[in-house]
Amino acid sequence: MFALTLDEYRLQVFEKLRACSEPARTRDILAEVHTMLTSSRLSESGQKAFWQSLNHDLNVLAHQSAQPSDRAVVSAPSVIATAQAAIAQYQRQLKSDG
Repeated sequence: MFALTLDEYRLQVFEKLRACSEPARTRDILAEVHTMLTSSRLSESGQKAFWQSLNHDLNVLAHQSAQPSDRAVVSAPSVIATAQAAIAQYQRQLKSDG
């Protein structure tokens, strides 16, 4: 069986988010990720690092979407904002659980 590294999984999630056009689907994708991370044996610090890295990727994507020549290849700003809000919520949950 093929196992992904955490970075490979994060990139896979990022590509799903990047291709997403619906904020509701964005929330569903991240809810699945949250469930996977919390049910895994990944440490709390590992989960924090995952969310932080994914959020960084989305910040870069948001910056790219502000460039007129790249508008056709990146997600809608509402999708990025929805994803970042969901990530912030998961990060707050980690802080309150810790």
